[in-house]
Amino acid sequence: MFLIKSEDLFLKEQIKNLLIQKNFPINSSENIRSETIFISQKKENMIIKFNEKVSSIDLPADINNVFKEIIAQTINLSFKLNHLNYYPLKQSLVINNNELKLGYTHNQIFIEFSNNITQPINKEHLYKKLWPQDKTISLNKIDTHLTNLKNLIKKILNHEINFKTIDGNIFLIV
Repeated sequence: MFLIKSEDLFLKEQIKNLLIQKNFPINSSENIRSETIFISQKKENMIIKFNEKVSSIDLPADINNVFKEIIAQTINLSFKLNHLNYYPLKQSLVINNNELKLGYTHNQIFIEFSNNITQPINKEHLYKKLWPQDKTISLNKIDTHLTNLKNLIKKILNHEINFKTIDGNIFLIV
């Protein structure tokens, strides 16, 4: 979802590690659709840039303040999925002023679809992303979550979405 860029590789790795610890959705590959956060250090300040927003934090900085600043800059990021607006950091879907708060698993599913907006998601890949500790893969678990998500969106937002699986790849149909 987010790609961290910096000319200072040490700073970049430290910020990435912080964000990973806080379960912030980080991409490590530029091949995946990503929103870019630029981090730099100018004299005694850390500069954080996201879209048109720029902020400066005095160094040395409390790591929690760095995280709060990154959240403040990125919290309103949304993706349009047909008539739905998806806010990954707010874990919500919005349509016609109606909002559905997503649980962790459903939000992770939408993050994966947002990262691969033009491509299907491999079902096994999605399973490993959601439940990396599972020793055995039960793809029915994915189907159950997708069905529950589809029903929840219909019930709360009165909007139809569907998932179609072809050869182990899931397509989101909004």
